[in-house]
Amino acid sequence: MDSLSFYTYEYVNPYNQFFYRIIEDIKLTKNSVYCLVRYGSLSNVEPYKDEYTFVKINRKNNKIKEYRLPKYADMEILSYGLKNEKNKKIVPFIFLKKEGNPFLRVFE
Repeated sequence: MDSLSFYTYEYVNPYNQFFYRIIEDIKLTKNSVYCLVRYGSLSNVEPYKDEYTFVKINRKNNKIKEYRLPKYADMEILSYGLKNEKNKKIVPFIFLKKEGNPFLRVFE
């Protein structure tokens, strides 16, 4: 590789096919790390058609729990994210649109 490409996107391009997990959102608490992970390509022009998971990492024992977020055939997915609940719990959400009406679905 050309050394002029170091620290540029061109240097990484040949390897993009091997990188299929992207952390879209991350939140930290005293005891846990929460991640919203997208399984797909960085170059995907429609990222909301990719698969998404919610990952919880226990900071004390390093145990990991991963939950797949659902897809909806009858609704348009506009966005995914992580939300802080009032009880200091972090939960994933999906912003959807059905028949022109947008709404938020929060997972507990």
